[in-house]
Amino acid sequence: MNFIKFEKRQNPLLERTEISVIFDAENSSFNRREAATLIAKEAKINPDTVYSIKLSHSAGSHSVSGLFYVYKDQDTAKAYLPKFILNRNIPKVEEAPAEEAKAEAPAEEAKAEAPAEEAKE
Repeated sequence: MNFIKFEKRQNPLLERTEISVIFDAENSSFNRREAATLIAKEAKINPDTVYSIKLSHSAGSHSVSGLFYVYKDQDTAKAYLPKFILNRNIPKVEEAPAEEAKAEAPAEEAKAEAPAEEAKE
């Protein structure tokens, strides 16, 4: 994936670097985390300190514009960014489907009750 535009600005008041990018996204798709990783590689910084603020595109166009904030550490980011943006930038963890979790719970309860009943007899 190539960059059409890569612009970096320092914002000393809010203790961050603001990066605006236009990606050439022809025949490819990516998510926020992948975009932040690409930005980190280009700027040679830690990908954990890059926060995706906005990614947008328009119909019929092959470009995606994005705005990213780079903080020196995660504590500074927590002070300035809203909670939903912080949550949006956390990588998703694969979870077991809810149906399997429900099926396992009654089976475990039945096993726990069986030894208790044997002890009473």
